[in-house]
Amino acid sequence: MPSYRGVSQADLVRSITDAVTMLEKHSTGPAMQGYIDGLKQPDANGVSKLGAIAAAADDVSLVQAVNASGVTYLFARGYDVLQYHALNNTDGKGRGILRDLNNWGAMSGAMTMEFNQYDAEFQDFLGNHKLRSAFNKVVGLFTGATMEIMRPQETPLQRYGVAIDGLTTGLVNYTDQAVSDIRSKVEEALSPFYELDEVGMTGIGMIMWPSKKGDPIGIVFDGSARAAFAVAAAIPDMPVLNSKGQPVTPPKPQPPKSAPQP
Repeated sequence: MPSYRGVSQADLVRSITDAVTMLEKHSTGPAMQGYIDGLKQPDANGVSKLGAIAAAADDVSLVQAVNASGVTYLFARGYDVLQYHALNNTDGKGRGILRDLNNWGAMSGAMTMEFNQYDAEFQDFLGNHKLRSAFNKVVGLFTGATMEIMRPQETPLQRYGVAIDGLTTGLVNYTDQAVSDIRSKVEEALSPFYELDEVGMTGIGMIMWPSKKGDPIGIVFDGSARAAFAVAAAIPDMPVLNSKGQPVTPPKPQPPKSAPQP
């Protein structure tokens, strides 16, 4: 079965369906409803944007269907509304819905800064006296541990980096050819993961977050765990670290199982 950022197609479709159903049931108004209607509207071939996600036959097609659907725009733009439902655990599902969306990065990505019709509608929804009162009350009652349920420890794209000692100590400049050569190796190792939507960015900087003076500096990238494994395998003589400074080690291949004896 295809997967998106490590989440199976079935779980992905379920998370989207549950979120859309809740948002439609507790609609903020015509702007949100219109967007949801567009997700369900069949095209000339009789396939809706949501249907295309469910029908995707492989990983790349699934990524393309998710990106083409625009569901991430709805979820990212309406994050405050989703958070409200999570804090109040609307219909006994709001908390789990936000957690499931976070598992595949539904609210990630760039967002334009203009204040548009969706923002106005969502603000009015949350600005309703009764809703705002309930929202504030629940926020006050929630502990950090409870909030952590909604924010999984591992999100699909994490910060990783190839530590370069010379950059850390200041003996090497960012523009040196040696740094460029390492970055080229990193980009080459990451290249298969771009079409899978498993790489967010690459650059040069502090690997650990939060960081402090003296922490490793190197080629950094936001990517999936398997993308980080690919980089570690491609550059075995250099440390690949996660944002906590822990080394990334590719999993060892499992030996084939022996055939059962007759």
